[in-house]
Amino acid sequence: MSDHSTANASDEAHTGPIKNPKQLLTAVAFSFILPVFIIIGLVYVVTSGNKSGAGAVDPERA
Repeated sequence: MSDHSTANASDEAHTGPIKNPKQLLTAVAFSFILPVFIIIGLVYVVTSGNKSGAGAVDPERA
């Protein structure tokens, strides 16, 4: 009888953070959507910087 209660306690201790299908779908959606928005934001930051003309000797006048 004590073996059954120990096995049950061990099963409960090893469950993951996702308990139902709705949580699984939310986690999967965020794992795809969040990186896309992060990449778009990084591209925007990199491309919005001040640029000088190609081959310009004096970047302030370019």
